[in-house]
Amino acid sequence: MNGEARTTQLLLLGVALAVATLVLLTGWIQPYGLFHDEFYYWAGALRPGFGYVDHPPMAPWVLAGSIALVGDGHLGFGIVPALCAAGTVFLTGRIARSLGAERFGQLLAALAVAVTPAYLVFFSFYSVNCIGLLVWTGAVFFMVELIRTGNERFWLGFGLIAGIGLLNKHTFLLLVAGLAVGMLATPMRRQLRSRYLWFGVAVALLIAAPNIYWNFANGWPSLEFYSTRGEGILDASVRLALKIQILGVNPANLLLWVPGLVFLLFSKQGRPYRPLGIAFLVLFIGIILSGQRRGDRIVGAYPIVFAAGGLVWDRWQPRLRGVVRSGLVALLLCFGVLVLPATLPVLPPAGVARYFEIIGESPEIEKGDRGANLPLYLSGRLEWERFAREVIGAWQALPPDERDRTAILTSHWVFASVIEYYGRAGELPPVVSPHNAYYFWRKEAAGRDIVLSFDVHPNALADS
Repeated sequence: MNGEARTTQLLLLGVALAVATLVLLTGWIQPYGLFHDEFYYWAGALRPGFGYVDHPPMAPWVLAGSIALVGDGHLGFGIVPALCAAGTVFLTGRIARSLGAERFGQLLAALAVAVTPAYLVFFSFYSVNCIGLLVWTGAVFFMVELIRTGNERFWLGFGLIAGIGLLNKHTFLLLVAGLAVGMLATPMRRQLRSRYLWFGVAVALLIAAPNIYWNFANGWPSLEFYSTRGEGILDASVRLALKIQILGVNPANLLLWVPGLVFLLFSKQGRPYRPLGIAFLVLFIGIILSGQRRGDRIVGAYPIVFAAGGLVWDRWQPRLRGVVRSGLVALLLCFGVLVLPATLPVLPPAGVARYFEIIGESPEIEKGDRGANLPLYLSGRLEWERFAREVIGAWQALPPDERDRTAILTSHWVFASVIEYYGRAGELPPVVSPHNAYYFWRKEAAGRDIVLSFDVHPNALADS
């Protein structure tokens, strides 16, 4: 590696670390606390297993390791998302380099990730999504290297990443499906004869096998979950779904990903990488036509078009004046700053609500969003400790002889995991719920003949 390449890598690393620092430090801003998903992953980390109904086991496993190293405070939850942010930013720049981009193109691609609102949201709290973004980017990196070098052994690396992706979130199959269409539609379908491809498939299945077996042994609960999951998501017209993609990825990034997609699909130089362009297009059209507001399902596919867009601008660079290049970077940064209040907890709740009122956008995605004047990823950080203290106080108010016979029952995994987390320092009774993974943990309340129930319909008591 020559001096210029080394300097470029250091600059990429600098951008990556800046984003990681941003998402980590904003997590300490009050009055926001942990996001409600994080309590649930914490509960799963306490109960190691091969499946958790609504997600595979990777996220609880990783969180258990993080907690063992730095504790279960904010740092324990925030360090992994921050590292995933840094890795995704850096890898996107490396993908641009593999495509042929020089310094400007690599940094532009990395910057595109850094100012993508959906990415900043997912990197601001611990969940399967922060890991998933890094995994999707890693999978794209291996595919680009496979095509660039012609070395079929990269299928083994892709298989490893695919296995991790499936062990993290089942929707990784969307990327696999998109890539399969891209391969079949291009001369890359010849790779189906490669033994390394099938070795990679075997590696992926071997890694994912524990979760597959867990689902089989328990009557395929994850399939049941996915069959009803869409019922709680608000509908979206094609126009609204397209708008969600543009806003969620940052309108300024259109200047990168649209030229990048055109390069992959139609240019002579991009022909070898056309399977990746087709994969992105399939996923993009699919989410637009899905009729749901969860446009984030495919956000992990954008690094390839960001990287290709960086290459396009890099090749245009000799014909561009310095002011144009600087203006492009400034535009991305300005839009990135403008969307910060909608992505990270940098304003108080009233300020965020006012922000959405000013821009004329509704932050509601799912039916019954808690605090619909705020996006769920911000409203879901508020008031949980107060709620938990009230429940714990009600239990502590029971006579001592009744406390030992009591179990706490609530209707939702959020409530159950919040109560468990804030009661972890004391002798809290078993907390149970019929919802998601808590259904499989209900035996923890065996032998308790008094139920302290919260937010539970009376008819549910007999079934729990």
